[in-house]
Amino acid sequence: MTDEERQAWALYRYRCISGLVDPAATPTDRQAWLRWLHHQPPTTPHGVPRVPSARSLRRWCQAYRHGGFEALQPRRRSDVGQRRTIPPAVWEQAVALKRAVPARSAEQVLQRLEAWAPDAGIDPAVIAGIRRVTLYRHWRQAGITRRQLPPPPPLRFRRWEATAPGVLWQSDVMEGPYVPDPSADDPHRKRKTYCLVLLDDYSRRIVAGRFAWQAGGVCFII
Repeated sequence: MTDEERQAWALYRYRCISGLVDPAATPTDRQAWLRWLHHQPPTTPHGVPRVPSARSLRRWCQAYRHGGFEALQPRRRSDVGQRRTIPPAVWEQAVALKRAVPARSAEQVLQRLEAWAPDAGIDPAVIAGIRRVTLYRHWRQAGITRRQLPPPPPLRFRRWEATAPGVLWQSDVMEGPYVPDPSADDPHRKRKTYCLVLLDDYSRRIVAGRFAWQAGGVCFII
């Protein structure tokens, strides 16, 4: 709970007890205040009208008389900031998975954690008990959400070529035209051809080429 939220809850509690802690209020005034609370319940910071119980009102009045307005704020949890549902080993693996691919969602990371857990000697039920919103909240606190992490470096492909002509040749193939099939009995039958070539990597010159009936397994005679 943030400081603003704690302040908002203190204001709500003070509205509930303001008519009870007024030094000038008489018992009749306090009874009238309680009746008013039941007919006009104050709105909580969550936006829900709610009438506090008599026990809560007594507790808040006592806290206010001893510690003033600050005592009406909800107490800070002793384990605030700690990951109670995520063991350290699981958290480290979740961070590593997120840093490796910042675009991974919490659901995707949890799926990978489920596959990783048996090999790491961790009960899969531990992973199943982690909520996506919980994992994302801890990521945000650690500064490793997709928006908080630096963008990955762009992929750079270096151009490479042979050092001189004749050092490296490459082969390529493309579909050719349909031509009459000399082996067929029907003179009107046509068959697809393929154009196969050898190119010099350095100069891109075509050093050999021929048409064939098949795209592979052809020997070039140079």
